Amino acid sequence: LQDEDKAWNIIFNEYVDKSKLDPEKLSQGAIEGMIKALDDPYMSYLSPGDYQMFLSSLHGQFEGIGAHVGMKDDKVTIIAPIAGSPAEKAGIKPGDAILAIDGVTAVGLNLNEAVLKIRGPKGTTVKIRVQHVGEMAPVDIDIVRDTIKVSSVYSEMKGDLVYIVISQFEEQTDAQLVTVLKGLSSQNTKGIIIDLRRNPGGLLDSVVNIASHFIKEGPVVKVRSNQDQITIHDVRKTDVFTELPMVVLVDQYSASGSEVLSGALQDYKRATIAGVTTYGKGSVNMLRQLDGSGIYVTIARWLTPNDRAIEGKGIVPDIVLDPKIDQIQWAIDYLHGQNK
Repeated sequence: LQDEDKAWNIIFNEYVDKSKLDPEKLSQGAIEGMIKALDDPYMSYLSPGDYQMFLSSLHGQFEGIGAHVGMKDDKVTIIAPIAGSPAEKAGIKPGDAILAIDGVTAVGLNLNEAVLKIRGPKGTTVKIRVQHVGEMAPVDIDIVRDTIKVSSVYSEMKGDLVYIVISQFEEQTDAQLVTVLKGLSSQNTKGIIIDLRRNPGGLLDSVVNIASHFIKEGPVVKVRSNQDQITIHDVRKTDVFTELPMVVLVDQYSASGSEVLSGALQDYKRATIAGVTTYGKGSVNMLRQLDGSGIYVTIARWLTPNDRAIEGKGIVPDIVLDPKIDQIQWAIDYLHGQNK
């Protein structure tokens, strides 16, 4: 027998308090222990209830406070509150470090553990202790959870340029973007600004579909497996394509899928990437189902079309911008300069 099998048998045969010998609970504990030993902040075990809650977020609606989070310096960190969400209204800000949730320390939690503790039924309250950027004393913020509906694409015309915010990559993101792109010719559009600041990523399929509207052919991203095998995700055929000049705005909270998209556009010199170096989450995570529960597991690493690793490095912009300036106006001026 393997050591883990021996341990299981010893515990069930010899442990003094047999009332505590719940096979399902002990099995869950063993899985959580294996994941914890890997020290990967993006991996976690999801109970059956948590598994269903996690699935719902991929469809653009969930119940919670409405904030994207990531890991920074081993702390659960707010990437951005969703516009109009309870989190934004309560004063949650980008860069906030989450120190405690409902009075229990968040130190040592991985990303998904923290997310599942913060989420909850509409109308219930969660108390979050945060450390605001640049402030010494942490603050406790009470937030009433609500149903969060996420529209992942927002656009408006800035004169003869279209400004497009992609807040995350979900199932409907590509369809929403196509609607915007189809209207460009009728508005005599001269250029595109895509804002990926504070975009935490999302579904890889969505990223590849979106890249295909701007890149004619070739890989969008390469995926390196745990056996060092490379899978290439190529540009897909689309009826909506544009060669308009582009600026893509990124910041230190642009993560995961937003780094895949900006990295591909940069490698093909299809867009000017401007801002600051991105987050550096170059891992591929998949939700795998067990018997009702699930494991969110890191299965591979992402590479840009030119074989640049993203994990721990991020995407370095073509042009570094001072975060204090009006970056949207900078992008407008830059594209108008290109068009002269």
